[in-house]
Amino acid sequence: MLLNNVFLKSIRDQRRSLLWWSLGISLYCSSITLLYNMMKDSLEEVVMAYPNDLAKVFGMEDISEMATPAGWLNGEMYSMVLPICFIIFAVFCGANSIALEEEKRTIEILLSEPISRTKLFFEKYFSFLFNVFFIALVIWLSVSICSSLIDMNLAVSRIFAATLHLTLISGSFGVLSFTIAACTGRRSKSIIIPVILALISYITNIANNFVDGLAPINKLSIFQYYDTAGAFNYGVNLATTLSFSIMIICLTIFGYVKFTKRDLQI
Repeated sequence: MLLNNVFLKSIRDQRRSLLWWSLGISLYCSSITLLYNMMKDSLEEVVMAYPNDLAKVFGMEDISEMATPAGWLNGEMYSMVLPICFIIFAVFCGANSIALEEEKRTIEILLSEPISRTKLFFEKYFSFLFNVFFIALVIWLSVSICSSLIDMNLAVSRIFAATLHLTLISGSFGVLSFTIAACTGRRSKSIIIPVILALISYITNIANNFVDGLAPINKLSIFQYYDTAGAFNYGVNLATTLSFSIMIICLTIFGYVKFTKRDLQI
């Protein structure tokens, strides 16, 4: 019975949403990657028409990097559009985990089964992670397959590195949403708080490239440590990966402790 397996029930409940998100992101990643093959002959002339300061928005030193395969993927997808889409997806998945069950009063049905709060928490958590990693896999495969079809000469491992960094920052905001949902049972808070923090963090990090004196404040911006340009060039940054992983683990532990102790909305 699915009620005894919260993990499978959660995946089943979210399968349509996951399918449509996967389809949309796959089409976007594939089309942008294949577009490079159509524009590569004239791309260098096109990007040189842009002001060089625009490179700072994409985490580059020089706008001419946009004419390279790695620069194209980073500038067109990994620096802005994919983080926005992936963070929104992860935040809504996190918010819809426990908080939606409480708002719909279905958590009472789940807990009427022989399911402990610990089992409920972690099966919801792992179903959330399943959705996040599934989208990450879709992105990696879409970009890798299409880049190989047009001979972009970009190692699959470098695409994996950039996608891993994307997954870590998006997953961090998603875990924050999940934690808020576990602590409060409020879906609105679980969505609004992570989205506002992500927006402030992103804007602060971009502004730091143009405004003097923001460096101390920007140290608190999570986007400061999101370096997909470096991932495309050098591979996985172990220090960044470890830092994000520790933050995710700490948020998860905090959410678990609060969830097991608070009064649920039943």
